[in-house]
Amino acid sequence: MPNTIEIKSYHVIVYGSPQGYQNIRAQISLFNVPNKTAAFVRFIEPTQPFPNDYEESGIIRMFLHINMLDSVMDLIRNEKPIYIYFTAAHAFLTTSLEPVGENE
Repeated sequence: MPNTIEIKSYHVIVYGSPQGYQNIRAQISLFNVPNKTAAFVRFIEPTQPFPNDYEESGIIRMFLHINMLDSVMDLIRNEKPIYIYFTAAHAFLTTSLEPVGENE
């Protein structure tokens, strides 16, 4: 089983200019404890080459298209708890098991 990290807080940055910052349009930093980064979820334009997810020095880097930003923000804002993990060359952002009809 991969190391699953519970996310406690986050920080969002949206980059301006036609290219963004290093071809990244937005980034969500995920923290498992105050000031300890667990992951970066980076959003790129669909026309950009799509990087592979990876883990380096214990920090996960996940890449998604910019059109996924709203969905990921909704998940982070409205679900609790949420987790991130990395296995088999892929990053995963997930909730715990949720009851049907919970009305969150």
